[in-house]
Amino acid sequence: MKTYEKTSPQEVEEMLACIDPDISRSEWLRVGQALKSEYGDDGFLIFDTWSRKGKKYRERQILVDWKACGKGTGRPVTLGTIVHYAKMGGYRRRSQANPSVEPKPKTIALQSEQTRQIPPTPTPASEILSADRKAELFEEMVADIERSTRMRTVARYRYSDSFFVVRYERQNADGTIEKTFRPISFDEHSQTWNYCDPENRSGKEGYLPLYGAQDLEGLPIGERVYIVEGEKCVEKMRSIGRVAVSASHGAQSPKRTDWSILEGRSVVILPDADEDGAKYGKTVAEILRPMGCEVRILNLKPSRSPECPKGWDLADWIDEDEECEDLGKRLDGLADDISPTIQKRDRSLANALDGIERTLAKTHGRTMLGVRSTDFPRLDEALDGWRGFGVLVAKPNIGKTNFLLQVGRGIVEANRDTVFVFFTLEMASEEMLFRALCQASKLNYGILRKGSSNTRKGDDGLRFSQEHRVPYEEGLAILRKSGDRIRLVERADIGPNFAESFEAIVRSFMIAKGATRAFVVVDHLAKIPSGETESLAKDDQRIDTLLRTQRSLGEDCCIVAISESRKTDFAEPSMESAKGSTEISYSPDFMIALMNESKDAPENDHPRRMKVSILKGRAGMKRDEIILAHHWKDQRLEEVPK
Repeated sequence: MKTYEKTSPQEVEEMLACIDPDISRSEWLRVGQALKSEYGDDGFLIFDTWSRKGKKYRERQILVDWKACGKGTGRPVTLGTIVHYAKMGGYRRRSQANPSVEPKPKTIALQSEQTRQIPPTPTPASEILSADRKAELFEEMVADIERSTRMRTVARYRYSDSFFVVRYERQNADGTIEKTFRPISFDEHSQTWNYCDPENRSGKEGYLPLYGAQDLEGLPIGERVYIVEGEKCVEKMRSIGRVAVSASHGAQSPKRTDWSILEGRSVVILPDADEDGAKYGKTVAEILRPMGCEVRILNLKPSRSPECPKGWDLADWIDEDEECEDLGKRLDGLADDISPTIQKRDRSLANALDGIERTLAKTHGRTMLGVRSTDFPRLDEALDGWRGFGVLVAKPNIGKTNFLLQVGRGIVEANRDTVFVFFTLEMASEEMLFRALCQASKLNYGILRKGSSNTRKGDDGLRFSQEHRVPYEEGLAILRKSGDRIRLVERADIGPNFAESFEAIVRSFMIAKGATRAFVVVDHLAKIPSGETESLAKDDQRIDTLLRTQRSLGEDCCIVAISESRKTDFAEPSMESAKGSTEISYSPDFMIALMNESKDAPENDHPRRMKVSILKGRAGMKRDEIILAHHWKDQRLEEVPK
């Protein structure tokens, strides 16, 4: 390595020319760590220039990754890493005797590696930042980008108090202006600003906000709205007294933006005069088509020149005649002179059928509309899969917690795209863990907790006979295999606002595990915090919170709340048996009851005989009664054949 002790930035750039910027993320970060170790923040430009050549390059994320480079307690990464990767790609250092010999780039793809995202944890109320401190940290982030990129801030575009896009510019030596945009969003869980878009909790398209959406608040539905490319054009439109919005990131991501606020409105799209602008206009028009909008596409052209420069946009059109006082009226006139690309439609059922094929195609081919478990096939079939919002009603100490814990474990085993989140608001998560281990190992709960009698402790400190150790280790293996997609949430894990924390915990866990579906249990309904004082109003608020969350997470999420039944209905529960308001009976998509079919058995007797009844079921669910055997010693239930 002596020949590489003195390495200039030019030589490093030659080495990077032999390394594929689309290498695995871990190796890509090592390159950044090496540059940061050698040059400090001055190495960012080299890192950014090289990374831009790859297909994986994300301009709005790279600064976040750069800040993370160099963190950790391990041995620092040096330029030797870059030398190693470059030599694997065919790099040969120029000979001192013949410096004209150029290296022959040969890009390579190194080992791929999967990365996982760690879900955020709720922040205690005592650690929530004040508005002033939040603003101070934001200013520090803006200044940090200026230092790292050697650019100056020219504009800040506020989408909300927690999301900004900042525009930076730099004049190069040849007189050209280089510009870049950086999104900065605030994470309510970690109470930190980050160089990224707001979290995509749904994992789907249409989650970013429209810029200028606040101008639509209170705007009559009949008023025209203009759609432009970029925040700068929205500001220009405000200067002539017209309302405009733009997709987040302009023409780059219309499909990632939420356009629902424009439903039923008359809009005029003003695309830039280039290929991306034309594509942007067509894409937005198709997004708005099923929303009942009247859509016009107006291609603005210079009024003082026969030719339209490439990239000509609304801002150029306004700047051309910025002294004119009637630009707003002139723009309205140009829009009136063109025919709608899409005619405005009413919101009738007939028009709602547009796109019904795409909606149905999402579920066609499934054997069940919802997710299946592994241990209760008859119940799965009757419910057509666990989906929507449901309530489980039962008397105390009957086994409802064990039942839903087993259902959830079976669901993640049967569905690789699904996570299981259990909100245990009454019981400690450690106790839930022991119950899950009992179910997986089929060990008697007493033996699991106290060990085998008359057996010495092993090297691990456990008193298990060989007879009991084997199933114990098998149970551990089962839970380790599927438990990566199971999360137990205690009351202490939830922030001061239950509704926000509840949804955020589920969404972040889905994102962290790459899941598209979720099965969520809340134990139990009466333990959900409520700001209401009257008991029935509390129930209504709790049900509303769970319903809103389920609808927000989508049809591929199932939420089940546990509720105790009235004492008078212990023997034969009905839809009206749930304690509390009528909302508990009428709002859910399904309601099931769990009850004893036989008296409590002595300790050495057979399992208890139980019955699960589907009291209510919507959209293809069937009312049914299924007999279960409750192996109460190992906390496990199973269906009894007919």
